[in-house]
Amino acid sequence: MPLTDFPHGFLEGLSDFWQRFFNEADQLDAMYQGSAILMGQAYLDLLSNVLAVSLKDAPVFHKEYFRLVTLREDQLRYERGAASDDDRWVYAITDDLVAFASLDNRVLEPTASLQERLDYDFAPREIRFKVDPTDPTGTGVPLPGFARRGLDVAAGGAFDDTARAAATSWASLGVRKGDTLRLLDVGPDPLHPQQRKRSDHAIALVRHAALFVSTATPLVAMAEPQSYLVLRHPARPDVTFEPLVFSDSDGRTTASLGHMHLDEGSVRVFARGPDGADVVENVDYVIDHERGELHRLTAWQESSAPTIHYTWMEEVWPQDGGVPRASTTGVVRSGPTTTRVVQMALWAPDALVDRRVLARNFGSLIGVERDSSESYRAFLRGIFQLYVLGPVLERIESALNVVLGLPVVRDDGEVLAGVDTSEALVNRVTTQRPGTRQLATYEFPKETPLRADLTKAQVGRLTFQAFEPLTTAITVTDYVQAPSWWQSVMVPPELFAEASGTPATRTRRTASPFYVKHVVGANDQPRFGDPGLKVGADEHGFQPPPGHAIFRHRLAFVLMDRFLKYHTFFVRFDPTAFAQAGARFARSFSDLETLVLTAKPSHTFAIVQPATTFLDRVQIPEAGVYQPQRYHDADPEAAEVYPGVEALPDPGQPSALLGLGLRVGLGAATGLQDRVLFTDGPLVFGANDWRFGDYFHYETVSGPLDFPTVGVPVAVPGLPAPPRRRRLVLVHINATLGERQLVENVDYAVDPRTGTLTRFTAWDHVAGVLVSVRQLDIGNLAEAGPDATRGDMPLLLGAPDPAHRTTRVVDIAAATDARDLGFLEGALTVRVLPAV
Repeated sequence: MPLTDFPHGFLEGLSDFWQRFFNEADQLDAMYQGSAILMGQAYLDLLSNVLAVSLKDAPVFHKEYFRLVTLREDQLRYERGAASDDDRWVYAITDDLVAFASLDNRVLEPTASLQERLDYDFAPREIRFKVDPTDPTGTGVPLPGFARRGLDVAAGGAFDDTARAAATSWASLGVRKGDTLRLLDVGPDPLHPQQRKRSDHAIALVRHAALFVSTATPLVAMAEPQSYLVLRHPARPDVTFEPLVFSDSDGRTTASLGHMHLDEGSVRVFARGPDGADVVENVDYVIDHERGELHRLTAWQESSAPTIHYTWMEEVWPQDGGVPRASTTGVVRSGPTTTRVVQMALWAPDALVDRRVLARNFGSLIGVERDSSESYRAFLRGIFQLYVLGPVLERIESALNVVLGLPVVRDDGEVLAGVDTSEALVNRVTTQRPGTRQLATYEFPKETPLRADLTKAQVGRLTFQAFEPLTTAITVTDYVQAPSWWQSVMVPPELFAEASGTPATRTRRTASPFYVKHVVGANDQPRFGDPGLKVGADEHGFQPPPGHAIFRHRLAFVLMDRFLKYHTFFVRFDPTAFAQAGARFARSFSDLETLVLTAKPSHTFAIVQPATTFLDRVQIPEAGVYQPQRYHDADPEAAEVYPGVEALPDPGQPSALLGLGLRVGLGAATGLQDRVLFTDGPLVFGANDWRFGDYFHYETVSGPLDFPTVGVPVAVPGLPAPPRRRRLVLVHINATLGERQLVENVDYAVDPRTGTLTRFTAWDHVAGVLVSVRQLDIGNLAEAGPDATRGDMPLLLGAPDPAHRTTRVVDIAAATDARDLGFLEGALTVRVLPAV
C-alpha cells in the first residue's frame, strides 16, 4: 500500500525507473561512453599539466581525443599546382591545432570521413584539401554527411560585370576563391594604350551574381564602369634571370618579357649602364608591369649580357581580347557588406594541439616565446643550463649551439651509436641513452661541420655529457685551452680607447705576432707612453749587441699578452650556422648577445669572428703600373709582405664600401699615391652561373699555353670533369710586354664563364707561356653530393659572391664600381708589415 496519501509512491517510482532504464539502454550507454571520454580527457590533461612543471618532461603537444574543426566557405582559397592533380583548396588553421588522424562527421561511429593523403594533405598551419569540402561540385552544396549551417559574415564588397551573360556564373568562367580582382587605370600612350594597376582585391567568395572580396581589401562603391581583370598566382611565379632581348621596331629599344602582369617591387635587372654601374629603374629603364615590357632609356653595355628577375601573375578572366587583356564593363555593386556562407563541422580524432606550455612556463621568463617543438625545448634547456649553472666556456658554447638551432646531447652518459653522412641534405648522429638503451637521433643540415671524433671507429666508445655539442659550428675558448688564440686578432675598440677619446686606428689595434723594426716613426704608429715601448730595447727590455737592429711587438700584442687575454674569450662561428634553416631562434649577433653573451662574467669580454678567413694581396709589379689581385689563402701565416703598403682608416670613404682605403706608394720615380677601393659583391643565384644546391671549392691549376693569334680565345687547362663546372677567379700569365708585366683588359681579357684567355697586344713571348689559375670547382646537389676530402663547401646565403674576380683595374683612382676589383668571402682583413 502507498506510504503516503500521494497517488504515486516510492515503489511505483522505482518500478518506473527500471522500466525506463531498460527501455533506453542504448541512449544511456552512449551517455556513459561520452562521460568516460570526458573523464579520460580530464585525467590526460591532469598528467600533462603535472609533467609541464619540468622543462625536460613537459609534453611538446597535448592530445585531445576529439577536436571540433569548423570550416567556413570564405576561409578556403584555391591554389594552383604544377599539374591539375596538384591543385589544392587551402584552409589556414587559426587556432592551436597541430595534427590529427582524420576528419569525421561524428565522434562515435562516423558515417563520413576524410583521410590524410587521400582527401587532404596536412602542412604546418594549413589543411590542403584536394576538393573544396564546402562546395565540391560547384553547385553550392557541401560534402554530404557532415553537419552544416548558414552564417552571415562580413565581406569587403561585391563586384560584377554587366556584360556577363545572366546564365553564366563566375565559377564557370574559371574564377576561384583566392584569386585577385585587379582594378585598372587605362590611359593613352604614344605607341599603344597603357593600363596600370589601381588596386588589388582578394576574392573571398564566388557567387553566381557577384564576386565578394575580403574585408582586408575592401572595395569603394563607384557608379561608373570599371576596367578590371582577374589574376591568379601560378604554381611557379618566380622567373630567374631571363635574358633580355631588345628590338627597335617600336621606335624605342624594348624587350618583351616571357610573362605579363609583373608584381611591382619584384623586378630586378642585372645589366651595366653607360658608365659601367648597375642600371637603375626610371633612370636607365622603365617597366610596363601589365604588358610585361622593359623600355631602355640609356645605352647599356652590351657585353654585360643583361638579364631580369621578377614574379608574375597569370590571367584568369577575361580570356580573349587585346594583349594585355582587360574588361571595361566591371561594376562595384557595393562597398563593405554582409553575405551568407556555409559553415561545416568536422571532428578530428586523436588531435594534437599546441597549448604553448613551453613558452608560457619557461620561455616567458627569458622573453623568447615560440611555438612548441623539440628544438625549442632544447633551446630553453641550453639557456637555462647556462643561467642556472653558470657561464663557464663549455656551457656558453652549448647555449650558442641551441640558440642557433643545432641540437646538443640530451642526457649524461649517451654513447655514440652511429654517424650517417650518406644523405645529400642532412647528417645524422645516433646515440644510445643509458638505462633505457633508447636510440636518440640528432639531425644537422649538410653544411654544418661535425666534430672530427664522430667516426665509425668511435662507435660504442665515445661517451657524451648532457648539453655537449656535436658540431664545430661554434667554438668558445680562452688562453688556457688555446694559449695563442688572441694572436692576429684586432682588439675591439671597446677595449682600446685613446686618451683623447678618438678611436684607435686599425694599425694600433692589430695584435700581430710579427715583429716590427724598432725605429723612430715606425709604421705601427707607436706613441710615447705605450706599454712595452722602451728606448733602445724591445718590450721585454732586451738590448741586442751594437750594430744589430731592434725588433719589438706592436702595442696591441703587448696589451693582449700582458693584460687583456686573461679577461677575454674567443667565440668562433661557422657562417653556415646562420644560413641553415634550423637557426630558428637567433638570426643576428644581437640575438646571441642578448641571450647568451650577457650571461658572461662582467669582467670578461667576448671577441667574435667567423671561422673562414680570406687574405688579400696587393701587388705592385712596377712603378706606375699596378694590378690589385685577391685570392683565398687558408693559412693566415702565409700572407706575404709588401713594403710601401699601409692600412689607413678612411672616414671619408663612401658608406657603400667597406670603409677601408689602401694607400699604395708606387715608388719615388712617380711620386704617386692612389687609393684602392675594396668591397664585396652580393651572392645572387643565377648570376655568375650560380644555381640552388651549388657547392664549391677553390683550386689552383697551371700549365703552358700558346697564344698564336691576337683576338682568338685560348682555353685554360684544368676543366673539372662533368657534371662539375668551373669559374675562373684569378689568372696569372707569366709573360711580359717590353719588360713590363701584362695588365688585364689592356694586354689580355679573361672570360670567367667559358674559361678562356684572349691576347690583345704583342707579347714578348706567345708560345709555352706558363699560366696559373685559381678557379672555383662547382658542383650541385641535384647531380652529386659534395666531397669533404676536397674541401667542398656550400654557398652561404647573405655572403659575398666567391666568384667575383678582378677586372677593369687599369685606373683604380677613377673606378666607380668597386665590385669589379676582386672577390672576397668574408670580412676584409689586410695584414701589412713594415719593410725590414
